[in-house]
Amino acid sequence: MDAMREQDVKPSQLEPSKRNELKGYVEEILSRRLMNKRTADSSVPLDVRMKSSLPGTTWRMAFTTQALMAEALPKDATITLTFAGGSGSALTGSNQVEYGLDFFKTLALKRLVAKSTYTVLEPQPNYPGTAIVQIMYEKIVTDVMGFSNVGIGLFGILKVRSTYIQTVFFDNNLWIESGVDESNNGEIYYNVYSRDKDEEEGGDNDDDDWQN
Repeated sequence: MDAMREQDVKPSQLEPSKRNELKGYVEEILSRRLMNKRTADSSVPLDVRMKSSLPGTTWRMAFTTQALMAEALPKDATITLTFAGGSGSALTGSNQVEYGLDFFKTLALKRLVAKSTYTVLEPQPNYPGTAIVQIMYEKIVTDVMGFSNVGIGLFGILKVRSTYIQTVFFDNNLWIESGVDESNNGEIYYNVYSRDKDEEEGGDNDDDDWQN
């Protein structure tokens, strides 16, 4: 993934054969996790770990094995998630996240962002060992033609709609989401996010900045 980032390779630019190869690596990581239950964090439930670790972090989709997702993403774009600093609690208003689509070659359009709130849900009996992050869209803004946070009324239909990230692995540097691709004969897919520490160091995640 480091090589992909250095070469500026986007998730949508991967060939199917490379996606399958990467899927094998992901499944190897997950199988090792299942075999090794005595890791330092194994005693801490995944949802508890994520509640304490997500605030103030930024994540970038490194790759996806889901063909539909890869085909839908623009060739020069990738998904980012930027979490507000603080406790991550709705009571303090710090449970905010920017679910973004960053463009790298489109001259006029730089970024499309769903300003949202998030909740790490309680563990589900049907999905042991996983943690589900619910992201609820509030409003869509964009950075276009040199202007930032320009509202897009057309996307008002997305308000209060949610997306869910079913997490099967999280270690503060790598975040793996898993799901079932109903459009591809129920095949299991993975979306893999890597932590973008460079963006965290260069950004400003103070809660006040998230009230705009």
